[in-house]
Amino acid sequence: MTEKGNIMEQYESDNTKIIICDDYCVVSENEKAKVIAALHEAGWSIIDELVDKGEDI
Repeated sequence: MTEKGNIMEQYESDNTKIIICDDYCVVSENEKAKVIAALHEAGWSIIDELVDKGEDI
């Protein structure tokens, strides 16, 4: 059985739930780069969606 981490923070924004857990931390530079790239891609995806809807950014 896999043990899950503790929920450290929890946020809600519209229909999105953000849960910050303490069960995983990246340690290598390669892992850090992958996480940063994934966050960057997600951020631009959100921006593109808002622009398509006519929102001011």
